[in-house]
Amino acid sequence: MPTLQNLSTASRWLLLAAILLLFALLAFTMVPPDATGPPASADRATVLPQLRPDTIEGGPLRPAEMLTPDRFRMRVGGDVVVADTDREAAVVVIDGNAIVEGAVDAVVVVDGQATLRRADVGTLVVVDGTADLSEGTVIRRNVHLVASDLRQTDDVIVRGDVETGMEYPIARGLLLFGVLVALGGAIAVIAAGLIAAAVAPHKMREMGARITGDIGATALAGLAVWVGLPMVAAALFATLIGIPIALGILFVLLPGIAMIGYIVSGIRLGDYVMGRFRGRDEAWHPYRAAASGLALLLVAGWLPFIGGVVTPIAVFLGGGAVGLTAWKAIRWPKSAAGPTNPPEEPELAVHRGP
Repeated sequence: MPTLQNLSTASRWLLLAAILLLFALLAFTMVPPDATGPPASADRATVLPQLRPDTIEGGPLRPAEMLTPDRFRMRVGGDVVVADTDREAAVVVIDGNAIVEGAVDAVVVVDGQATLRRADVGTLVVVDGTADLSEGTVIRRNVHLVASDLRQTDDVIVRGDVETGMEYPIARGLLLFGVLVALGGAIAVIAAGLIAAAVAPHKMREMGARITGDIGATALAGLAVWVGLPMVAAALFATLIGIPIALGILFVLLPGIAMIGYIVSGIRLGDYVMGRFRGRDEAWHPYRAAASGLALLLVAGWLPFIGGVVTPIAVFLGGGAVGLTAWKAIRWPKSAAGPTNPPEEPELAVHRGP
């Protein structure tokens, strides 16, 4: 069974987008406070004793009016702890664990463990992980498990259903949303490639030619881009003035290089495919090369295991080609042309009619 570690970077972000959509859907199911109930400021510790299984028939279900969710907590690559006196609107944890002892309307855990002890939770969703329910925990609605295991003690109460697999509405909605996001992202990438082929055909091919014609220098430039620039950003974080520059490097410069490098790799792959099947490259603007090469990279990136290798290599080498071309243009402007494709035959660029 594929796990989150086997997904490509793009697939992880698509899954994150799907989880955020799920949270938005769950937000509509939150029960508003009842004006006749206890005040919202009531301390959870003062009402827990009367909610014990041995004093309340049906288990420790806190009345809906005791919940006043007004916070959203999210963590990627770490753990979230909700204390027994805390009340949260939603808790979303990706690649980490959620330890909940308080009241949360929605708990979503991806690639981790959801540990609920004496908790009052509205909806629990666990994807590629484990749900551990104990000590009188109450789930007021449903438990949704996707590629996940469930452990619970006898004193746990689930008011709704425990749904597993992809055979329920939320899972099907997530799947459909993920497919639509993936399709939209693929169309956007191919469109960006076509725009690049239209406005800078020679420069895109020049950078692509460096990947196959000067692989050693391109790989070294890739190390400088993907290792050196993050190290520079980390050093800049040490100074107050350098923090904005570091943020620009991490969230503007590197993503831009990754996008351009991916397109460069796609066009180079498309030129190779066109050359193999047609015996020659496209003349002038490489529209077919951009569309076919990027489509092949996208399909390979969605495949399990293969995508985790192909996509990083394409981004690494493409980014290295971008960095190498920029470096040569800065240091040696008159010799920045670098290796190019063989001269095009004149008849390839001339329309001779039907």
